[in-house]
Amino acid sequence: MRVVPILDPHNLPLEDLRGDTASGCIVYNHPEKQHYLLFHGEKPPKEGYRQLREIWVAPIYKDLTVDLESAKKIVPQTNEHLSAPKLLIAPMTDTWSSRPDTGIEGYTHALHAVYLEETNIFDPRTYGSLSDKIISPERGSVSKWYYTSESKTLVLIVTNVPENGSKIVMDETGTYEDAFEQSYVSTKFDVKSPCKLVVSAPAPVVRFRTQNEGLKITMTAKY
Repeated sequence: MRVVPILDPHNLPLEDLRGDTASGCIVYNHPEKQHYLLFHGEKPPKEGYRQLREIWVAPIYKDLTVDLESAKKIVPQTNEHLSAPKLLIAPMTDTWSSRPDTGIEGYTHALHAVYLEETNIFDPRTYGSLSDKIISPERGSVSKWYYTSESKTLVLIVTNVPENGSKIVMDETGTYEDAFEQSYVSTKFDVKSPCKLVVSAPAPVVRFRTQNEGLKITMTAKY
């Protein structure tokens, strides 16, 4: 076995890829008779925080040479983040069946390509709503930053509220870069008991935080 470097970040001619490269997979475009490398690329880190990963595609050849002059950025960081829906290339089915070649029964895993011709998977409005448990004893009292994009409302279900109540702070900003540079506005909510909070027209990037370690908050973004 031998290991062959394909994309070594510090040696790459593209500045946008000199921070990091990861999560590579090779796909084949039959009409062009060409293999492509689909991968994450990252700009060099700035002081104090890392850059966001972006999705790139570039032709790759039999000797594993990657044509970076023809590389294209298909998901830039200002539009999509790692938490946003990504391209579904090869879903797996798990079925109990008999193999036609051996006759042995058992679970069969099969990979399939899915063509999404009329569905814009990069538009979160396609999904109607997206939910996540953002604060809990297991996850901590400060949520991660969420890319809520064009959501109309955020619905928060707050439980495990202590008898003396709790304060919840919502931080909002326009981009992840602003968030990492601590450039955001904050809104405070006083919660006395388990409740539902509805936030209309949130900013594209939000997070929530509280000083209560036992609080539980589930957020649903509605589009």
